[in-house]
Amino acid sequence: MAVSVNSLVTILSLLFTFSVNASDPGEKEENHAPSGQFDFNVYAVTWQPTWCLKNGKDRCANRFYVHGVWPYFNLPEEVTHNAMHSKLINYHPSYCYNSPGCKSSQDCEIDDQQVLTVMDHPSIKDLYPQSIPLFKHEWHKHGTCSGLKPENYFLQADAYRKMVFPNLEPLYRLIDQHSAPFQVSTSYIESLLPNNTGLRCTLVNGQAMLFEIFFFIDRLGNPHTTQTQIGMDCTGQVVIPVTH
Repeated sequence: MAVSVNSLVTILSLLFTFSVNASDPGEKEENHAPSGQFDFNVYAVTWQPTWCLKNGKDRCANRFYVHGVWPYFNLPEEVTHNAMHSKLINYHPSYCYNSPGCKSSQDCEIDDQQVLTVMDHPSIKDLYPQSIPLFKHEWHKHGTCSGLKPENYFLQADAYRKMVFPNLEPLYRLIDQHSAPFQVSTSYIESLLPNNTGLRCTLVNGQAMLFEIFFFIDRLGNPHTTQTQIGMDCTGQVVIPVTH
């Protein structure tokens, strides 16, 4: 049963001590939270050409791959402020304990053989990059918070496939009209996507490039509306790189 965020915050503050990391302005990360207690999922897909440019890789396909499915908390109605006096816009658990996928009560990693089995699953092997470190990181940081065993956690990428990838088709059609990197307004990108999405950009050689798209999905599998912002927001004109 879902726990309201106000009740959850009260319970956690009374019973547990967490280390809080701030990776981005306005981000609050509850390390070692109890598994399965969250409000919605973030289904993150990464535009591969941007990832390649950012990481010095060549020949990335013009496609979105799944980065992960991340449990998140709703933002409190009266948001708090971090040490940088930035409004809280990003609130999530990580490295959770009492996960069904762990043999102990602590957060845990999965071994290479478990990863290979999951990676080769016919329902998801075309969705994620074939990267053992990625799968291991996604499970340890996010999967342990899902309340699911490892295979079921990663299979969410397939369960939500029909909600996510058909909604990327208008953007794919725009991209297919170009054979080189091009500029487009953030507002136009947003007009091609449903309301339950967010954008993340990144700077590459001083240019703001579209990096990731986030689909917000509630615990029942329905579109979820939130003001959550993950990473650098996209504003004004942004570049969408294209490889050929």
